[in-house]
Amino acid sequence: GESWHRSPTTGDQREHYVQLENGEQIPVGAMIARELMTEGASDAYFTELWIRFVLMGPDLVCVEPRGEAAQFLAMMRDALGGRLAGLPDVLAFFPDGRIALREAKNVGAKDRLQPTQHEFARVARRRFGSRLDIAVVEWGRGEKKRPGLRSKR
Repeated sequence: GESWHRSPTTGDQREHYVQLENGEQIPVGAMIARELMTEGASDAYFTELWIRFVLMGPDLVCVEPRGEAAQFLAMMRDALGGRLAGLPDVLAFFPDGRIALREAKNVGAKDRLQPTQHEFARVARRRFGSRLDIAVVEWGRGEKKRPGLRSKR
C-alpha cells in the first residue's frame, strides 16, 4: 500500500520519468500500465527489482501479487530456479487470457535488452505460448526520434 510519491529515495541512483501534460512526473512503467488498462487489461502492474521486488499498480501504489499476477510470478520464479531476473518492466493480464509483458527502453540512454531478459522471454514463451504478448517500448528522445512511447514486438 505504499505510494510511489511517498517512497524513500537513494541518492546514488538515476532514473528517468515521463512528464504528463499536468506536469506530474511518473515512472515510464506506470504510463505503459495505464495504456494497457486503456486497451482492456483487467490488471496491469509495473515492476521494480532494484533492491527488492516491488509490484505497483498504475495508480502508483504498491500491491501484493494476487490472482493471475501471483500465479504468473510463481510459475516464472519456479521455472527460473527461484529468481525473477529479466522480469519485464510491465505485466498486464487480459480477460481473454492474454498476458502482456512490456520492457521499457530509453532511446536517449541507448538502453538495450540484457541476456537475462532474453532468457526470461524464452522461458515465458515455453510456459505460456500464444497467450503471451511481449514487446519492447522505446521511449524518451533519441537523435532522430520524436518523444513518446513506441512498441516493438
